[in-house]
Amino acid sequence: MLDRVRARLARRSFDYQWGSLPTGAWLSDDPRFGAQVDRIISEQELAIEREWFAGRRVLDAGCGNGRWSEGFVRLGCEVTVIDASSNALAQVRARFGEGVRTVQGDVLEADRLLPGERFDLVWSWGVLHHTADTGQGIRALERLVADDGLLYLYLYGRDTLPTRGVSWRLNAARVAMNVRPLRARGLLLRRIYGERGAHEAFDLLSTPLNRRTTVDEARRMLQAAGFARVVRTIDHTEVFVRADRGASSADPHLRELALAPYWFQQADTPTTSH
Repeated sequence: MLDRVRARLARRSFDYQWGSLPTGAWLSDDPRFGAQVDRIISEQELAIEREWFAGRRVLDAGCGNGRWSEGFVRLGCEVTVIDASSNALAQVRARFGEGVRTVQGDVLEADRLLPGERFDLVWSWGVLHHTADTGQGIRALERLVADDGLLYLYLYGRDTLPTRGVSWRLNAARVAMNVRPLRARGLLLRRIYGERGAHEAFDLLSTPLNRRTTVDEARRMLQAAGFARVVRTIDHTEVFVRADRGASSADPHLRELALAPYWFQQADTPTTSH
């Protein structure tokens, strides 16, 4: 029950965030990211050659305002997005028009929102750790993956926070932030971090539900959902994994895994310790 309440508050936080703080570091308007998002997807996150993507059906599950959808459009994919935030989806529609199909709803209910549909790639980046049940989310998304398709996840890593003290201080800061109204949080973080830094700070501090996992835990959840092959594509304390049922249509197009430094480790990188 508590996690359901926290998940509902997390959705409210994100809806406010996308409506009031739609720009910032590592979003489409950041040249370090927006100018190369298609290359980031192909060469680092998925490690799949560009030629595989053309014409592929992709589901961006928890799309936000479409920063990753932009990359899939450039790669020539047929893109469907799901998000609970009406503010986020309004920005996706404004940016892509009819070029991207939008569906509003909880990612944990993705299979019910898109009954009978199958995608070559289901992509969920930085989403399931904000839900009431990460495992349930994986199972819902698995039902939308084609037999020879792929599921890709980025999840907060337990090993990113080096000590219990760091974790405690971060959680205490979140509690202090969550007693404030959403608008007050935004104003405070703009004052501290400026217009460009407020979005990421809001993401870090305002969301009341932030699960953490390890690669092994993520692998076990994915295998329990029917994915026989799980590959860690980015070697980092955060969890970046590509999963399939033992083989996929992308197999002839797989690249060697990228090496650090990764795209989010460029100069002037804001904190990734979510």
